[in-house]
Amino acid sequence: VPDGVTVIPEKAFSQCWKLETLVLPAGLQQVDAQAFAGNSALSYIVFEGNAPPVMAQDAFLDCGAIADIDILWSADKAAAEAFRQAFLALGVPDGQFTVWRANPPDEPPFPVCLTKPPS
Repeated sequence: VPDGVTVIPEKAFSQCWKLETLVLPAGLQQVDAQAFAGNSALSYIVFEGNAPPVMAQDAFLDCGAIADIDILWSADKAAAEAFRQAFLALGVPDGQFTVWRANPPDEPPFPVCLTKPPS
């Protein structure tokens, strides 16, 4: 999602079955109903902001593969818990996902290339 986006509208990215990774910009304030619903391959979400945006209860409906949520390196435990609680409130089961801090400041903030290396 490009920088500068503050609201992701209803069903904007729903049913994108091949979407595996999602990077949400720091200025994001709101994720509307079913914005990412039905993205069954979505497993990795990066939040570039300090706090979770306001998210509709069904924003990530039927996204059963969510496993990793990255937040800023500078985030503290309270921020990590806020993101965890936000996803629990959306119905993502506890134990299905982990909230991580991104790489330290001397490394790239998030993976630049998420493709698998050639075998």
